[in-house]
Amino acid sequence: MTNDLSPKPESFLKPINPKKAGKNRVYRFSVQILSILAAIVLWFYVMGVNSPSYEKEFIDVPVTIIGGDVLKENHGFTVLSGTDIKVDITIKGRKSDILKLRTLDLQIQADVSAIDTVGENTCSLNAVLPSGLTLVSMSATDVRIYIDRSISKSVPVKVTHTGYTTGLILGVFEASPSSVLVEGPENVVNEIDGAYADMKLDRIDGSVTSREKLVLKNKNGEVINNPYVNLRTKEADIYIPVYQEKTIALKVNFVDNVYPLEKAKVIINPSTITIRGVVEKMPQITEIVFDIHESQIDGIYEITRLISLPVGIENKSSINSALIKISMPDINSSTVRLENIEYRNKPDGLEYSVTPNSSMIDVKIKGETKNLLDFDPEKDLTAYVNLAELEGKSAGTYQLPIIIDTNTAYTGVYPFGKHYVDITITD
Repeated sequence: MTNDLSPKPESFLKPINPKKAGKNRVYRFSVQILSILAAIVLWFYVMGVNSPSYEKEFIDVPVTIIGGDVLKENHGFTVLSGTDIKVDITIKGRKSDILKLRTLDLQIQADVSAIDTVGENTCSLNAVLPSGLTLVSMSATDVRIYIDRSISKSVPVKVTHTGYTTGLILGVFEASPSSVLVEGPENVVNEIDGAYADMKLDRIDGSVTSREKLVLKNKNGEVINNPYVNLRTKEADIYIPVYQEKTIALKVNFVDNVYPLEKAKVIINPSTITIRGVVEKMPQITEIVFDIHESQIDGIYEITRLISLPVGIENKSSINSALIKISMPDINSSTVRLENIEYRNKPDGLEYSVTPNSSMIDVKIKGETKNLLDFDPEKDLTAYVNLAELEGKSAGTYQLPIIIDTNTAYTGVYPFGKHYVDITITD
């Protein structure tokens, strides 16, 4: 089969529509215009957004001091001032890179490692910029930095507090450690008054124990913020005792149980005292009690006793002793002869004898009148000597107490005074 390439008769050709041809020309022209506009926009983007020669100024870029370690190692010097210097710089580079930068991303350095004298020194500034950026200008090319000798000093830990509102009493604080070591420029270190723990107490109901951060201050209470002052210990344990004051009564207690305290006439001068102590201990102290052996009272009893307080409790009344006067109404006495003394608990092998004048004694007994009249010595009174106390003793004469029992709980009568018997151990 062959292709017929011979010219076609005119009857086979389609006529061109003038209106359609016009539309094609408009379309092609529009495409050309849009292409030109896109090229212009792209050019503006490249030159405006990501221009390789974009410049920007950064204000107040901080100057970083370097070489301080070398300065101290070589000469024992340190930076005294010049640590808060700032400069303005202009840099150039791709706009996209520069627009991403912050002031903190830039670093201006002053190297003090080559300085060898104290006082004012001039250091050149060096801009350290990210890759691809260049320095156009700086508001200063060098700075003045003051150098001082580096010294160490021990300063006390001190405490300040705010917010205290309760009626309790704050005591003197205790700090651990009580002092700390600081190191830095001589002129600055010599101004330091102490390392302060600033505490906010608010309402408190007891002694305070807390771990606090330490801040260096001068005598005027101003904080010392020199970055070249080194505080070796940053915190301290603080204890503040909190005290309470109260008034307590002085009382007596009869220990022999032979006479009811409520029947006795007791006068104590002073009758109360004011005490101070840490809050934690105060609830345990409600009164001061003096023990009295009422069986040894004969007539009007008067004695001065020291006022003793637990450790840590202070007597704020400045009265260290109490005068005690006691009388026991309707107490009378009589004397009975005691002959039937028993000798109990004799150790095995003990040979002894009783001194003749110790074998019979007169015993004074006391009690209310009615009880004395009803008392029967032969029935209600017993006396004995405990020979067990002579266990292991060598030959000789020993004085042992006579234990006298009047069955007080039943009779209401009790013996008065102390009695002894002489016992001789024989070979």
